[in-house]
Amino acid sequence: MKFNHLRMLSEINRPEVEFDRLEDIIKHDVALTYKLLKFINSAYFRFSMKVESIKHSFALLGVKEIQEMGIDHSFKCYRG
Repeated sequence: MKFNHLRMLSEINRPEVEFDRLEDIIKHDVALTYKLLKFINSAYFRFSMKVESIKHSFALLGVKEIQEMGIDHSFKCYRG
């Protein structure tokens, strides 16, 4: 597993997630940044505006969804 994925998993499993630290970790992973922004801008959410930042995505998704997405992404990368 990549070091960045370990850092991300560690951060999202803290009792109090520090979103500035999490943003810094995610922005160094192009695939995860792309996945996050593609997901938040999908028809599933139907937002009237385009979300272009990681922080804005955090605010709209919430901690639980971010945790699930981060864990899912890390395991997919680990498996190959």
